[in-house]
Amino acid sequence: MQPEYWVDIATAIYENYDHAVLYAAKS
Repeated sequence: MQPEYWVDIATAIYENYDHAVLYAAKS
């Protein structure tokens, strides 16, 4: 597999996690 594939996954997970934390903080 290509390294970029894992980078994209890691970035997506990190962004989703960060977004979830911000959303929870607003609640």
